Amino acid sequence: MDGSITILRVFGIPIRVHYSWLIVFGLITWDLAFRYFPEAYPSLSPPAAIVTGILATVLLFSSILLHELSHSLVALRSHVPISSITLFIFGGVARMDEEPHGPGEELAIAAAGPLTSFVLSFVFHLIHLSDLSAFLWVKALSRYLAFVNLFLGLLNLLPGFPLDGGRIVRAVLWYFFKDLRRATKYASRLGQGVALLFAVGGVWHLFLRHFLEGVWLLFLGWFLDQAARTGYRQILAREALGALKVRDIMTPLVDTIPADTSLDEAADRYFLPLRHKWLPVMDENLVTGLVALSDLRKVEKSLWSEKKIRDVMTPISRVVCAAPDESAYEILGRMAAWGVGLIPILSEGMVVGVVTRGDLSRVLQVRGD
Repeated sequence: MDGSITILRVFGIPIRVHYSWLIVFGLITWDLAFRYFPEAYPSLSPPAAIVTGILATVLLFSSILLHELSHSLVALRSHVPISSITLFIFGGVARMDEEPHGPGEELAIAAAGPLTSFVLSFVFHLIHLSDLSAFLWVKALSRYLAFVNLFLGLLNLLPGFPLDGGRIVRAVLWYFFKDLRRATKYASRLGQGVALLFAVGGVWHLFLRHFLEGVWLLFLGWFLDQAARTGYRQILAREALGALKVRDIMTPLVDTIPADTSLDEAADRYFLPLRHKWLPVMDENLVTGLVALSDLRKVEKSLWSEKKIRDVMTPISRVVCAAPDESAYEILGRMAAWGVGLIPILSEGMVVGVVTRGDLSRVLQVRGD
């Protein structure tokens, strides 16, 4: 997911945080610390309410992370690779690099998340009933987390793809239809129906002048609708790209530029006549980076004669690359995951071609037709 940073790895899975998570983290903390806990537990002192609000928000997102980790661990056990888990404004998402291999695996992976949320809810409920509840802040914290985990589990069981409930529905349909594409089609339509209900609820709240709740439900409905459509498109893309390799769709590229070339020479001798928007950078017969025309534009033109390509290029270690024998469908997923529209193809240290979103779109259109 574009706009995300990796904060740690758990069982080898990168845990990423999207910038939107910071916004919702702050809003939830503020609401809990200055509205919910002070109103629900007037005996809590303001400092205690603030600390409890911060702890509640941290444990809330920790619960979401555990929810997604449960999906991921069951997926890994089924040999379905997980590229990352991302926390963002609507919660969390575990990104699977491929679909489960059968309806049984799909059912197990989908059910693991809600089951984890229900277990967490039960654990926090036990804490609420224990002697620890003699401490008011523990009582407030455990009660809130018991409720919110129960709500999280039930919300995810709504029968709309790509929610966990929708994936369970898809697993059942897959079992009866013996056709993943057909099962995904109906599960996605059900997901769009659930999204419409959220949108209607949002409009109703706006009508009642509950603006925050209304806007939130509208955004959630929009997000679910887009996710449902994207899930079906991914299945169509997988079928269209089939067994194609990167070498089958890439645009061959043989032009390179020396690392010690000045920027003004690069513009006149390379970018202008060759009409490329970017070029591989060569240094001692090795590709050491990539330089784009936009990199030159970031430098004052008066300095172009002094600056070299190596000064403005992106090192190859920081570029999302692929190999000619990789799956074309995997490249599509990589572009989406990293938010890039172009991936250079490397073979034995040399850039032999490039795959762009345009290349993939043309293949999808032709094979789809």
